[in-house]
Amino acid sequence: MSQIAFRLAEAADNDGIVALAGRCPQEGMITFLFNRSPRFDTINRLLDPQAWHFVACDQDRIVGVVGVITFQAQVLGRTKKIAYILDLLLDSSYRRGTTAFRLIKPVVQRLYESDADMVLFNILKDNRHPLVFAKGRAGFPAALNLGDNTFYSMLSLRKLKVDSAYQIDNPTETDIPEMLELYQTCSRHYKIAQILDEPTLRHYVQNIEG
Repeated sequence: MSQIAFRLAEAADNDGIVALAGRCPQEGMITFLFNRSPRFDTINRLLDPQAWHFVACDQDRIVGVVGVITFQAQVLGRTKKIAYILDLLLDSSYRRGTTAFRLIKPVVQRLYESDADMVLFNILKDNRHPLVFAKGRAGFPAALNLGDNTFYSMLSLRKLKVDSAYQIDNPTETDIPEMLELYQTCSRHYKIAQILDEPTLRHYVQNIEG
């Protein structure tokens, strides 16, 4: 019987995590996967330099991963530190045992010991398996369903028809204050909205290639 180890991910685990992601497409009406190579955690660490992942290892093979990023947000008008659980992937041959439970358990404990005020996570519609972690069983805290998110896939047209009254172009350095003002205006209507200031926005637009 193999011995599965659970630990914080290290830089040397990157290739194994990228390979795992390639074996774990998101299945639905359209099956797809995100190509996060060459560095799986690049976006995570740009959004949160303290972001981290936990991995499950069967000898030298990474068979599971889950990640956490944190950010400051306004929650019903109050400033809170949010921990967001993401990147939960598990090799198909390990999904029927206790591997997922043993992977998530230390993550929850680490969050309990952190200064996060609230934890958020999303589950794909009709994916019933992760719901076990939200029902308050086996020492996990019960989760509250805040609602459904709807994502729209925008497919580009061969010929873009643009209203001549508007100029469509890449933003420049001088556009950042107005971009921030637009975000802050829109986010006032949200019950939960990330707190975004000018240094953070500059970090996002200047350090994330593409």
